[in-house]
Amino acid sequence: MIFATGLKCGANRMERTQDDIFNIWPWHVALYNKTLDYIAGGSIINVRFVLTAAHATFRDGRTPMQPSELTVLAGFVDLRDFSDDSQEYKVMEIIRYPLYNLRTRMNDVALLKVRRKIMLNFHVAPICLWPEGGPTLETLAQQQERGTVVGWGLSVNGSFSNILRETSLSLIGFESCAEHTKSFQPVLAKGKNYCAGNRGGASVCKGDSGGGMFFLIDGVWYIRGIVNQGTPTQDTRYLCDPRKDVLFMDVTYYRKWIERHAMPQRHNLLALKECGLGHYDETNVRHNKFVHSERHPWVAHLYYSYQNRINVSDCHGVLIHPEFVLAPARCVYNKPDRKLLHVILGEELIGPDPLSLDYNFQAIKVSEVFMDGRFDIEKYGHDVSVLHLSRSVELASEYNTIRQHSSIHPTFPTLRNVRYSAIRWNTQL
Repeated sequence: MIFATGLKCGANRMERTQDDIFNIWPWHVALYNKTLDYIAGGSIINVRFVLTAAHATFRDGRTPMQPSELTVLAGFVDLRDFSDDSQEYKVMEIIRYPLYNLRTRMNDVALLKVRRKIMLNFHVAPICLWPEGGPTLETLAQQQERGTVVGWGLSVNGSFSNILRETSLSLIGFESCAEHTKSFQPVLAKGKNYCAGNRGGASVCKGDSGGGMFFLIDGVWYIRGIVNQGTPTQDTRYLCDPRKDVLFMDVTYYRKWIERHAMPQRHNLLALKECGLGHYDETNVRHNKFVHSERHPWVAHLYYSYQNRINVSDCHGVLIHPEFVLAPARCVYNKPDRKLLHVILGEELIGPDPLSLDYNFQAIKVSEVFMDGRFDIEKYGHDVSVLHLSRSVELASEYNTIRQHSSIHPTFPTLRNVRYSAIRWNTQL
C-alpha cells in the first residue's frame, strides 16, 4: 500500500543505533484522556484511522468515552518531552467492534477516526495490515519468528515508562497458553486471539494495551496482534507477571471489519479528487431526450480519417483519468482504411466535422493504445482498450472523469435496484 505522500506502510526509515532505536516505530501513537493523562497505545493504519483496543476507550473500565475525551499523539518517544516532530489529533469518532465484551474483553478492537488527516513524514507513518495469504501463526511459530511490541507501559517500579520501550515475544501455542496462564482459559478463542510471551523476560503491562505486535516480512512491517491483556501477579511489588503469557487480539480475524470502516471501498481507483460529477437529470434518460455534454462530461468522441477522404466519428469512449480514455478495442483495432486522428471531449454533435465548428471542446491526439491481448475481432470478445492521450485534458464541467467499478464493490446481484443509464448518438441500440 502506497499513500499519496509516496510513503509505504510498514516502512521504517531509521537505522538502529545504541542511543536512538525508537523512531523505527513511526506508526505507534499514544492515547490521552481529556485530563491529558496517558492511557494506552495505538497504531496508525492510514491518514484518518488509528487501530487500538476497545477497552482503552472506556473510563474506569466501565463507562464509554466520548470522542471529545480522546487525543492521539504521534511522532514522539518521550512522554515528558514532545519533540518538534510530534503531532496532536483530536478524535471525531470511536468505532468499537460491535461484539466487544466489556467483562471478558473478547473482541477487544476499536478504531479511532481523527478530525483531520495525519501528516505522514519521517517520524509518522502507517503500519500495514496483515497481508492476504500471509504466514499463519502456526507457520510463524514453527519458524521461531518473534513479534515486536512497543509501548510506554508500566515498568518494574510500577510507573509508566517515559521512554518508548520495545520487546520481542515468542508465539505460544493454545494448549500451552491455557495450561500456563489459566486466567486466559475462559477467553481463548482460536482465530480471534493468541498468546505470546517470554516467560521470565521482558513482557507487556498496563499502558501497553492497544499497541500492536509487529512482524517483519520481506522488508515490510505488518501488524498481527493488538495487546489485549497481561496477567496480574500476586507479588505486591509488581502489577504484571512477566513469567506469564500475554493475550493479543488477532488482527486477521477483524481485518474485513477494519477495512469496511477505515478503508472504505474505493470507487475512485485512480485517486482523483473529483470524478463522476455530471449535471445529471434522470428525466432525460426516462424520456430519451437530447443530453447536453456537460451532463455526461466524461464521454469522448473517437475521431477518424476514413480512406484519407472524409473525417468521421463512429465510436466513443469514457474519460477515466485526465490522460486516459476507456474505449472498445474494436474502435482502435488497426484497419487499413481508418486512421484515428483525435479524441474529442466536450462535443455534442457527431455529424459535422467538429474541427470546423466554433465549439468549446478539446481535440487531443493519442500517444499509445493498450488493448486486451485476448480481443477477438470476429466475436468482439474482451472488447476493451485504454487510450493514453498525448497531453492531459483540462478538466472542467464540460469534461470530467467517470468513476470505475471496483472489484471490491458489491457484486451485481446486490445492485438490482440501482438504475443505470446508457447514452448514445445513434437512434437504436
